[in-house]
Amino acid sequence: MTTKDTVREVHYAFKALSSVLFFSMALLLITNLMVSDTFAFGGRRGPDPERMLEHLSEDLNLSDDQVDQVRPILEDQAERMKAVFEDDSLRGDRAARREQMDSIREETELQMESVLTEAQMELFRELPRKRMREGKRRAEIE
Repeated sequence: MTTKDTVREVHYAFKALSSVLFFSMALLLITNLMVSDTFAFGGRRGPDPERMLEHLSEDLNLSDDQVDQVRPILEDQAERMKAVFEDDSLRGDRAARREQMDSIREETELQMESVLTEAQMELFRELPRKRMREGKRRAEIE
């Protein structure tokens, strides 16, 4: 094997390696973008006010007027919760973050009291426990 043949083989190997490295870097960049988007909000995409409204409307049998009044309450709650998750000063302080989230939930509940009937409020307060029970049942079935 001549030096020229060796150089040629090294050149082809380098071209093949370059292609693999380029593809790997592109894949790494795409994966990084997808993962960073997922983890931007504490591993979740965040509360979706429209989805929450859809569930509440069904579970509580909300009137059209109530839906119009509840929507801004849920949107405000979602924005405030997102701000808490994005607050770098709370990074690593789960207790402080939980305290702020609980405060937001309590304020949302107070606002909901002005929109919902007493019967609907009872159901509204029961929903988190109901969903947890349903989730446990689903997990047991699967």
